[in-house]
Amino acid sequence: MTAIDMIHRSTVVAHATVTLAAGDAWRAVARRVRRLDPADERGDVEARTVTIAVMVALALAVGVIITAKVTNKANGISLE
Repeated sequence: MTAIDMIHRSTVVAHATVTLAAGDAWRAVARRVRRLDPADERGDVEARTVTIAVMVALALAVGVIITAKVTNKANGISLE
């Protein structure tokens, strides 16, 4: 095998190695993007939204109750 053949062969092997590594990297990126796909979490978003809405409703109810009690207590104070 001549020196040119050896260089050519090592260049082909290096190119094949880099190409395979790039393909592996591309597949890894594609897998990661698929994992981050928001379409996989569609039901989860709805559950969070309902939970937040319930918590907000409870907080508003507590605020209304406290305001009513404080207002009643203030109206019961005699100013004379």
